[in-house]
Amino acid sequence: MGYILIGIYVLLVLYHLVKDINGEVKWAMVYITFGFLFYLCSHCEYLNTYDLSNYNAQYAYYNPMWDKSFTLYYLFLTMMRLGQIAEISFVNWWWITLAGAFLIIIIAIKIHQFNPHHFLVFFMMYYIVNLYTGLKFFYGFCIYLLASGFLLRGGRKNKLLYIFLTAIAGGMHVMYYAFILFALINTDVPASVEECSLNIYSHIRRHRIIPVLVIASLILSFVLRLSGSANEFLSRIFSFIDSDKMDDYLSLSTKGGFYIPVIMQLLSLYLAFIIKKQSKKTSLLNQQYTDVLYYFNLLQVIFYPLFMISTTFMRLITATSMVTIAAGGYNKFELKQRKRFKITGASVLIVAASLFRQLVLGHWWETAVVPLFHL
Repeated sequence: MGYILIGIYVLLVLYHLVKDINGEVKWAMVYITFGFLFYLCSHCEYLNTYDLSNYNAQYAYYNPMWDKSFTLYYLFLTMMRLGQIAEISFVNWWWITLAGAFLIIIIAIKIHQFNPHHFLVFFMMYYIVNLYTGLKFFYGFCIYLLASGFLLRGGRKNKLLYIFLTAIAGGMHVMYYAFILFALINTDVPASVEECSLNIYSHIRRHRIIPVLVIASLILSFVLRLSGSANEFLSRIFSFIDSDKMDDYLSLSTKGGFYIPVIMQLLSLYLAFIIKKQSKKTSLLNQQYTDVLYYFNLLQVIFYPLFMISTTFMRLITATSMVTIAAGGYNKFELKQRKRFKITGASVLIVAASLFRQLVLGHWWETAVVPLFHL
């Protein structure tokens, strides 16, 4: 049965890939695919996955409000507590929240006009399999995907909505609070096409703070990497967080693993650059959208010091790169097939870097794929 499910899964990925390249949208198959993904995730062998078995034990045996890390995941743990009070079993609670998460994704795709086939190709190639067991981070991602589209739209009201929704995502998983920093990007809609041109000096004037932060982060990353003092430096910054998990993270350090999230960030920036370049002859709104997307990726350089501590912080790039890939499907049907294929190819490179980390350096197959497909 497991290999039959894998076969269906692969066929669906190929179907959405063809639709993506051809610039077509068939919502009926999108809904069917989400239904299939819900079936896979909700019927996986959850007791054989580390994260899900822990969630099950936590839900069954103690009050999550007593968790020492409650302030880091207060919204997620409150949802668990409400399920306990309503006397819903863990499995039923999990199915309800999972259905809600997928519904939020569909709403985000529709509201922000992401191409659903483009999204599903890469969501299924890597992200869903990588994220489905980590409920806190996955549910936070679904909310953040909805939030990010408002930032890309531009305008003060959309930025405030972005901050509000990102803060909600932070209640699911504390890492999402870091993304509030992206509100520093100038999202004011320019008055003319010339003001939103690809001239580098025009960009610097509109985004003065971004180059400063990027250069400062690169210098800091170089110094910390050379001196080996990243742990000590970041421990002082995060000393206000009372969490054993954070203490464990700050006691670690990476070697070659540091370069994988860096490569992912650079590839995601490259994708944003391609999207931005192809918007040059499109509408003013689309140029504004891709301009914000470009600086959204450039500003992610500020996360480099965290990558020196632990590849756990690679999740930051896992989330933001999927947002960039999803944004690559915005009005994609208006592009010529060659340009659509170029965006798809750049997205494949990001997923390939992610797969290398999980398949070669991690135990992704045993901990995620095998339980999902009952192999």
